[in-house]
Amino acid sequence: MTSQPHRPSGPILPPERELIDPSRRSFLGSALAAGAAGALAGWAPASAAAQATTRVVAKLTGPQSWNDKWALVGTDLGVMWDDMRGNVLFAFGDTANTINPNGGPGNFQAKNALVRSRANFNDMRNGIIFDSGVRDQWGNVRTLMQPNQPSWSWIPTSGFAAGVGPTSRQIMSFMQVYDWNDDGGWSWKTDHSGLAWSDDDGENWQWMQGAAWPNNPDRSDVFQVMALAPDNDGWVYVGGTQNGRRNDGLHMARVRIDRMHDRTQYQYWDGREYRAGAPAVSIVPGPVGEPNLHKFGALWLLTYINVFANFIGAIQLRTAPRPEGPWSAPLDLIGPMQIPGMYGGFMHPWSGGNTLYTTVSRWNPYCVYLCEHILPFNMNTGPGL
Repeated sequence: MTSQPHRPSGPILPPERELIDPSRRSFLGSALAAGAAGALAGWAPASAAAQATTRVVAKLTGPQSWNDKWALVGTDLGVMWDDMRGNVLFAFGDTANTINPNGGPGNFQAKNALVRSRANFNDMRNGIIFDSGVRDQWGNVRTLMQPNQPSWSWIPTSGFAAGVGPTSRQIMSFMQVYDWNDDGGWSWKTDHSGLAWSDDDGENWQWMQGAAWPNNPDRSDVFQVMALAPDNDGWVYVGGTQNGRRNDGLHMARVRIDRMHDRTQYQYWDGREYRAGAPAVSIVPGPVGEPNLHKFGALWLLTYINVFANFIGAIQLRTAPRPEGPWSAPLDLIGPMQIPGMYGGFMHPWSGGNTLYTTVSRWNPYCVYLCEHILPFNMNTGPGL
């Protein structure tokens, strides 16, 4: 088991609790399952020039899975990062302790959940066992952070560790969803996005003061779904999109690791340079759903779901020498022929060489799978696509 050497080691300043006016409320509707309409259709890569060979390794959550325990029955996402303490953390979205026969969560167990695994690169060829988790007095997973309103969802979108060893601080981005009903344009509606932090390996979390991005009335803010990724030079890069999976693409910002709690210190890529207050331009054309950003060696990787790819949707991968690009053409990783109703596609930080592992969600049954992708390039040495 090896950790990624590019993780930053500097501590960040301890912020105070953030208070946000809970001025919006709504009923928690049913979520979209991207690609479900094309689940029975054939799936093929968009281009024969560069292809990935994908294998569904194992079902990670739910009944008859590798981790049928802790009331982690129905859940999704499984956003991953190295906690720099010898574990990979998995953060999940809405979590239920029963199966809903119609898809999505059944009887709610937690608004979000977190588990840890020490499974190494060789272990992942067969599956991943969760070794520990954030659990309640009965031994079941519990909510990490509550949303502003009981009917809302508090959804993790990315994370990383600042520092190494027992003093490492976990930083997690999130979105607060106040309405899952699809209005034909955005797929879901967020009140705001923001950051949270933990100094005890994810057991307890606090809001990060000053690090919230309220959504606009027309839901056009481009950092409602965020993907955090640190570099080894003290900068943390923040990829962002509008809420939902149909948007104008990925935007990029950066901030010094010890200034993440201060929004005035964020710099935005305007197409030429990073500047505070600059309008962030799209660097990857949309749609970019649920983006995930990682650096392997000198190469940056981006995964996301493109709901329009091949007319039925696909989880895609791009590579770049820098977070702002230029980004390569997309490589299809997996489509609904392999996992009907699939979405997500989050990278395991201990992937390496030409082998990428991802967590891919399914809407019905509501669960998370581990997938293995053999890529046509070496992630650690490059060049990429």
